[in-house]
Amino acid sequence: MQASARVSGSVLPGIPAIRRVHTCTLKSGRTVDLSIPGLFYRSEIIVNQDELNKTLSKLPLGEIRYFDSIGSTNDEALAWATAGARDMSIVVANEQTLGRGRYDRPWITPHATALAMSIVLRPSMEERSHLSRIVGLAALAVSDALQIRNLDPEIKWPNDILLNMRKVAGILIELVWSGENVECVVIGIGINVTK
Repeated sequence: MQASARVSGSVLPGIPAIRRVHTCTLKSGRTVDLSIPGLFYRSEIIVNQDELNKTLSKLPLGEIRYFDSIGSTNDEALAWATAGARDMSIVVANEQTLGRGRYDRPWITPHATALAMSIVLRPSMEERSHLSRIVGLAALAVSDALQIRNLDPEIKWPNDILLNMRKVAGILIELVWSGENVECVVIGIGINVTK
């Protein structure tokens, strides 16, 4: 299957409304490549709002918020989603001090060691019936992106990505509800780039 995302890719067979959210990492703290043309495809991690906006300008994203340091990209994305963030808006941080994974396990991102990001999705009515697949699709996307870099990732179900039996990435899905309906999905992704 071709690597792609809601922003630029092929639709998953049998799931016409959901496209893959594609993310990726490089080895040893160098570049992060989200495998969307032009995104994090450099020799260093993008570390400012202007450069991030310039690099992502040709992608059909919502808005982009960059933080040099933040408590949690997911917390910021959830608050932003509640306040009206557009579909495919992203929060990116160079350092995350209060990140979390499943079961509220800490996911700390020291400065310039990982990509910490959260993506706000506003699923259509058709997509809402497939929300249970998002964590698996995100894990596949991260895994596929690592394979593009000639790495051999493994998915530790449901939300961890391993390289050489060590965790290199984690995914946290959180929802914003309006009554009984999901209004937004926040996909939090943390990818170590220096280990």
